[in-house]
Amino acid sequence: MKRLKHELCEADKTLFAQMEGHYLSENERIFFENLKYKEEFVIASGWDVLLSPKMNEEQILFYRDSYDWYMIERKDKDHYYIEEFYGLANVLAASASKWDLSEGTILDWLRQRDYAGVRYDDYEE
Repeated sequence: MKRLKHELCEADKTLFAQMEGHYLSENERIFFENLKYKEEFVIASGWDVLLSPKMNEEQILFYRDSYDWYMIERKDKDHYYIEEFYGLANVLAASASKWDLSEGTILDWLRQRDYAGVRYDDYEE
C-alpha cells in the first residue's frame, strides 16, 4: 500500500535541501533524514517525543505533533516555558537562550550535544 506524502512547508523544504550532503556528523544525518521522512509520511497522533527530559541534563522536552508542528518545553522549580513552532526550520532557528540552554539556536544546541538522547521511535512520554 502506497503512503500519501504530506507536503512540506517551504521553510522545511529549503532546510532539508540545504542540509542534504552537508551534515556535520552521522547523528546529524540520522536526525534530518528521520525527521524529513516523518514530516512527509508519519502523522503523530499525540506526542512524538524526540527528546525526553530524562535524556538531557537541561530537562528539555522536544516533541512533534501532527506532521510538522513542534514544541519545546522546560520546567524547573520556578518556571515553565513552552513554545510551539510550525516546521522544523522554525524550531531549529529559535534562540536557545530562551530556555537557558546556550548561546545560538536550538540547532546549535543539538549540534553541541551531537543529538544525544534524540529518539525516532514514536513513543509518548
